[in-house]
Amino acid sequence: MNKSHLLREIANAGYNAGFGAKKSFASYDILMKAPSAIGWCLTSLGVLGLVFDCLSNKTVSAAALCIGFLTTYLSYASKHLKKLDASGNELTNIRNDLSMLYGRVSEAEEPIAEDYVMQLATLQKRISKASVSNQVVFSGWLAHIKFFGESQIQWIDTELKFHWWKDKVPATFKLFAACVLLVGAIAALILLISDAYN
Repeated sequence: MNKSHLLREIANAGYNAGFGAKKSFASYDILMKAPSAIGWCLTSLGVLGLVFDCLSNKTVSAAALCIGFLTTYLSYASKHLKKLDASGNELTNIRNDLSMLYGRVSEAEEPIAEDYVMQLATLQKRISKASVSNQVVFSGWLAHIKFFGESQIQWIDTELKFHWWKDKVPATFKLFAACVLLVGAIAALILLISDAYN
């Protein structure tokens, strides 16, 4: 394996470890903070419903109950908090080890010592072992913000050359935005057609 290929592989592993850590921490944050935030919002809505009649109708009450049921899912998933925290910490440590390995390989002369390749293989196995596959809904969106907005990833970006739309915007957000635009366009078209016939 030549030096440029090894540096790219280290950066790929750094991305996997770094993003995996941020996703675990994002799931942890959602599970820790969302139930109390939902409870506060629903309680506030109930109190405001005593003052404003428009907030005490059946539609608002039904929507509030549906949102309240979300806390059941979050409570069930909260049994994984320790696992998510441990995963995030371990993957962060691995990312730091990869960063140091990247620095050593960057300064090394060709041909690259086999020891560097073996270190990378060991770290990749640790990534697989520390990763948690079952994450909370929307943790990917939050992980993108945490990874690309809060992390020091210059060394990874040097090799992988991230693009804003392709890499930094979550694919599920693109799909969500496309669905919102499609529904909005259909609604506007229906309004235009109904106005034309009236």
